[in-house]
Amino acid sequence: MADTARPTDRTGPTPTDMEREGVALSAALGVDAKAITDAWAMVVGAAARQPAALFEAYSGFWRDFGSILFGTSDLAPTAGDARFRDSAWSDNPVYRRIGQSYLAWTKALDTWLEKSGLVGMDRERARFVLDAAKDVLAPMNTFAGNPEAMAKATETRGASLTGGLRNFVHDLQHNHGYPAVADRDAFELGRAVAATPGAVGFRN
Repeated sequence: MADTARPTDRTGPTPTDMEREGVALSAALGVDAKAITDAWAMVVGAAARQPAALFEAYSGFWRDFGSILFGTSDLAPTAGDARFRDSAWSDNPVYRRIGQSYLAWTKALDTWLEKSGLVGMDRERARFVLDAAKDVLAPMNTFAGNPEAMAKATETRGASLTGGLRNFVHDLQHNHGYPAVADRDAFELGRAVAATPGAVGFRN
């Protein structure tokens, strides 16, 4: 009697895990313009193929927006979202409505993605560009939409604005327009960074 074949025990990552890691790696290393353009084209195509999903997200946004205008919305940022740490986002009626409108828009994007029918890597590519759009278009990325920045400018009599402009120009000239995340002049070879020859401490 022939032995019954046993299924192979696979302990590797699932396709979904691998797809997510691929998107994360692309984000970390930088995604070229064509990849972004292709992802947006896919999103637009999916929206055209699934008008019901687009209508549901669109309708939900306007329902939320109506509640926001009348001051009856309960939309609030998730706990720990540092972008909304300034008390003006909850205490000031104008900023509260601006913040809630942004949250209603991001909620609509999430609703569309959930109903879009996209799966696997296509879904993760769509999530990546939609999340990027959420980050770029957040109101606190503008001066008028950032109560913390406005308060700082008033407190420093405009010095924070001139300092920010100086940093912006420096990043354009020396960092390809990207915000610097570290001071390149903070480390000096032989003083803050070791310059002695290395040695193997242990070898298998």
